[in-house]
Amino acid sequence: MKHLFLLIFMWVFAGVTAVFAQTNVPDTVVVKSKVSFGVKLGGQLSAIKNIYSGSSTRFPGLTAGVVMRILIPDEEANRFYIVPELLYSQEGEEDRIKENNTYMKYYYDYISLPILMRAYTLDNDLFYIEIGPKVSYLIHQKNELYNARKFDAGLCIGGGINISGEHKFELGARLDWGLVDIYPDVQGKNSNLGGAITLSYFFGK
Repeated sequence: MKHLFLLIFMWVFAGVTAVFAQTNVPDTVVVKSKVSFGVKLGGQLSAIKNIYSGSSTRFPGLTAGVVMRILIPDEEANRFYIVPELLYSQEGEEDRIKENNTYMKYYYDYISLPILMRAYTLDNDLFYIEIGPKVSYLIHQKNELYNARKFDAGLCIGGGINISGEHKFELGARLDWGLVDIYPDVQGKNSNLGGAITLSYFFGK
C-alpha cells in the first residue's frame, strides 16, 4: 500500500516538474492559457470484484466535482496537459438475496483525486486520451457487512471529445480499475471497478 502511494507521488512530481521545466517557450510558439478551471458532472456504474455471489452493478451513481487543466508547453502543438480532479464519487454494488429476490445495497461514497496525463489529437484538438492514478477517501458506507478500507487507489484510463471547439465543453468516458482490496479482512481480490460518462465545462478562454 505504501509503495502504491509512493508511485502516485512520483507521478505527480514528474508531471509538475515537466510543467516548470518547459516554461521557457520560444516567442514563435502560440501558447494557450497555462491553467484553466472547470466543473464536471456525470453518471457511472460500479462493482466490487469477486465479493458478492449474486451481485449487480450500482447504477446510476453520481460523479461530480471540479477539475483543473495545466498545459505542458512544447514547441510543436501544445497538446499535453496534466489534469487533476477533485470528485465526489458514488460507488459499490448490490447483492441479490435469492430467498426473497431482493437486493442488499453495498454503497460507498468517496472523495476522489485523479491526476491524469492528457493528450489531444488531430490539428483541431477534437479528441483526447488520458491516463493516470487516483486516490480516494471513503466518506460514507451503507450496510457495513465488511470493514471497508478508508483509502482506495486505482488507475484511470479514458478519452473524450471537445464538443465546443474552444475547449469549453468536453464529453468524456473513463474506466477506473481499483488496485487496492477495499475489504482487507476478506480473502481474494475485491477491488473497485467502474466506468463513467461525464460532461465538463471550463471557465475563461
